[in-house]
Amino acid sequence: MTENALIKKINRYFHDEEAAFFEKRHRSRIDAESLFYKSFFEGYFKGKEHADILDIGTGTGLVPSSLNAGKYNFICSDISFGMLNKTRQSNENRGVRLGYIISDAENLPFKAGTFDIVTCNAAMHHFPSIESFAGEAGRVLKDGGFLVIGFEANRKFWANRPLSLLYRIIARIGGASKAGPSYEAICRRVNERLLSDKTIGKPLPVAELLKYVDIHSPNAGKKIDPGKGFDIPGLVKGVFKGYEAKIIYHYKERPRAAGTVNKVFFPACAPQFSLILKKLR
Repeated sequence: MTENALIKKINRYFHDEEAAFFEKRHRSRIDAESLFYKSFFEGYFKGKEHADILDIGTGTGLVPSSLNAGKYNFICSDISFGMLNKTRQSNENRGVRLGYIISDAENLPFKAGTFDIVTCNAAMHHFPSIESFAGEAGRVLKDGGFLVIGFEANRKFWANRPLSLLYRIIARIGGASKAGPSYEAICRRVNERLLSDKTIGKPLPVAELLKYVDIHSPNAGKKIDPGKGFDIPGLVKGVFKGYEAKIIYHYKERPRAAGTVNKVFFPACAPQFSLILKKLR
């Protein structure tokens, strides 16, 4: 098995196990990110009720739940059946019927030029090959369509050690949600599945498994890797060339003073960023 295939399998198993309690654990994050998508759709696609939309790495359905997705031709895709089933149940409970498909973000089962909008929220850091993902997202997107990549880690922030340390201290003081089992328990179950299907011969350490899950995240595992996260200029000028790009920086809202200092003195060092990319004709 190639390393890329191993990364995808670990991600699939991990997110299958996490799906049941993901929303409770990440409630505050989900609420904040939903506002971004509401704003995007209101600003760019108000009144365009027949747009074809693909949400890659849909997870528990943050993007479709952020808007009246039922009025669009909306397809949710994810490599994890557990996550996809969770968003299907959530949407059906709200009376919203969408399309669902299990798919690899680097090998999408759609014809070229199928979608008006492709979204990918807080999922790109899980994909082994960003170039392959970019190629596929661009292939299925219509000319003049929008590719929206939301809430990814900014490498420049993590390379600023004093600033990233400040945020880590604040996060530690604030504490993390305890909803659901610990990451150690999830990783134990992932190891059991990997051993059962003979993908591995012995259990992988928790820190190593988490690095496979968040392959491009600087804070995966136990140590910070300032070389990870995404180089925004490199993405815009290289990986996603052929688009008109708008960069949105996301600063921490709590405590507000820290976000304000970050925005004023280190404006390009926000912890996270989003890209709104319009495919050139």
